Amino acid sequence: MPLLPTPHFAFSGSSTLPPAGSHILITDTLNASADFAIYHLVLEALRAEVQRKVVVVDFSGGRKSAGHWEAIGKRLGSPIPLKQSDGFSIITPSCHDFLTTSSTSPSLYTEDDEPTLRDVYRSIQERVDEGALIVLDDLSELLFLGFPTQEVTRFVRAVMSLARQHNHIIVSHIHADTLASSTALQSFQPNDPDAAPPDLDLLLRLIRLGGGVWWRIEGLRTGRSGVVTGEISSHPLIPLPTDPRAHESGKVPVIPRSHPLQYRMEDSGIKTFAKGTGEGYL
Repeated sequence: MPLLPTPHFAFSGSSTLPPAGSHILITDTLNASADFAIYHLVLEALRAEVQRKVVVVDFSGGRKSAGHWEAIGKRLGSPIPLKQSDGFSIITPSCHDFLTTSSTSPSLYTEDDEPTLRDVYRSIQERVDEGALIVLDDLSELLFLGFPTQEVTRFVRAVMSLARQHNHIIVSHIHADTLASSTALQSFQPNDPDAAPPDLDLLLRLIRLGGGVWWRIEGLRTGRSGVVTGEISSHPLIPLPTDPRAHESGKVPVIPRSHPLQYRMEDSGIKTFAKGTGEGYL
């Protein structure tokens, strides 16, 4: 059974995964982590009738190992032994010397200490065959390491191109706490890159890439609650005009932010309910 309710998060043909070549952009906030949504997609890929390989690129510096994801699964009552799974692997990009780079820990810097994502891209190419789920987790960390938002966007675009060629599904995850400000988007000036915080700049660039759906996960705007962990809304991204699968992307889950699904983390899984209903589970 999917962690997220199928009626609200189903794609074409009631599938729990989007069509091949799609891009799922996931944002979260400090008080509402997206780990459960990412785990939901990993679980569905590994449990699919035709199993998809899963490659997670962990930009958090190794904080999200296979053990981390197994712990998430146990907490949600849907454990899966990822460490023993041939279909699951993690790439952990390294900030260390480029000479120590490997396919599982590619360097983020060149010989001249310039930031680069080329080795990471090559590692992804080596790991995946046809029809994989590729998770670019914690892309926001690259901003703290000094990567320009344009460079991160080019990297995601390149991985999306790879996905369209080989029927992969791409998940890109960033933190978007700046969006907690209701005026953040209105005050953004696209022609003045210094006017926007880096996380907002990156978010808008990724939205413009299109090709799928944006899942927006955030804490309650009214503060903490013992009943509600957070809220989820879902917004279609523009189809890629050159993508022959564009017609397949017509059905994506739509949940407006004005009427989000609220959720609570429980040992038996994710309980979701309409905003304001509390115990009225869907």
